[in-house]
Amino acid sequence: MKISVIRRRNRMGYVFTLPFIIGIFVFFIPELINLFRFSFSDITVLSGGQGYDLEFVGLSYYVKALMEDAKFNRLLLNLVGTVLVQTPVILIFSLVVASILNQKFKGRTLARMIFFIPVIVSSGVIAYVLNNWVSIMTVSDIGNSLSGSKESGIYMILNQIDLGQEIIQVVVEAASGLNKIIRSAGMQIYILLAALQEIPEPLYEAAKVEGCSAWECFWKITVPSVVPQIIICAVYTLIDIFTATDTEIYQYISNFEFVNNEFSFAAAMNVLYLLAAGICILIGAGVIRIARGRVN
Repeated sequence: MKISVIRRRNRMGYVFTLPFIIGIFVFFIPELINLFRFSFSDITVLSGGQGYDLEFVGLSYYVKALMEDAKFNRLLLNLVGTVLVQTPVILIFSLVVASILNQKFKGRTLARMIFFIPVIVSSGVIAYVLNNWVSIMTVSDIGNSLSGSKESGIYMILNQIDLGQEIIQVVVEAASGLNKIIRSAGMQIYILLAALQEIPEPLYEAAKVEGCSAWECFWKITVPSVVPQIIICAVYTLIDIFTATDTEIYQYISNFEFVNNEFSFAAAMNVLYLLAAGICILIGAGVIRIARGRVN
């Protein structure tokens, strides 16, 4: 029995992702189940290292998080608002930069390396070393210098121009946000760049022969061709934002878990945090699919 090329490729895809799939079932799902169990129970740690006891309390901790803890609700809504603003900006920025890097020009390889540096710097051991041992100004320090502080350089320059305080604050926040966007767009740029390189060149040549402009080629050929990769980048961006450990809400939940030892309450907040991330991912994927249908 002959196997089609597509089916063989699918099988190879399963082979490469098999370690990840095994890891999900062996490590992730059991811990996720425990998270839900803890959020519905009171935890009593037994003396002598003999484990813990769980006493079912229902939805009490969820009610406390949603109805009594005003700060958690505010932080969660702020994060969702940040996600709704930053995700489309990062995707648009990544697609524009990927389109530029896909062109032929001198120094293209160097330019691609520069845009990938934030991915390397912000990952694993390198990020830890830079955050704890490097004393020179790093990318995060540059972001801090662009903050709304009245001692920052950009604030003083705009203030000397005699712009309104509201306009100055908008410009300062935009400059500070640009730093985050550049740091967060490295992987998305290369996913989209790989997708752009897979688009057959004859499609653009035929479109130009028919009289299509570069703008029309972008919307009629480029965008519809990379929509699957845009969805992947959207999911990656959402997960990247929600799993960041430098957010205020992450620190707030960690304080209850590791400082106050309120494990059940922290578990309930983590479940709500996880549900918010899932809802945002589903909404983002749905919006992109609807936009894809209109583009096609």
